[in-house]
Amino acid sequence: MVDYTIRIGRTSMTSHSHERRIRDPLRSYLLHVRFHPLALPAHCHYYYRERLGDEPRDRHRVELDASHSAHLLPAKCPPGVYGLEWEWD
Repeated sequence: MVDYTIRIGRTSMTSHSHERRIRDPLRSYLLHVRFHPLALPAHCHYYYRERLGDEPRDRHRVELDASHSAHLLPAKCPPGVYGLEWEWD
C-alpha cells in the first residue's frame, strides 16, 4: 500500500482535475480529493482512459460527502489513467 498527500495552496490557476496513470494491473486503487468548504465544485465526475491523451470513458457523476470529498475506488484495475474532474459555477 502506498499513501501520499498533495496539498495545493492558493494559486492564480484554476484546477479542474487530478488523475493518475497506472502501468500495472492493481487489485484496487483509491483516489480521494478533498475540497475547502468555501470552494466546493458544482459537479464532480470520475473517469477512466486507456492511455494518456485518449478521451475519458466510463465517466460517472460523484457526489461530495460530508467532509467535502470525492473519491473513486475501482477494483481489479487494468492499466490506464484514473481521474476525478470537477466544474466550478
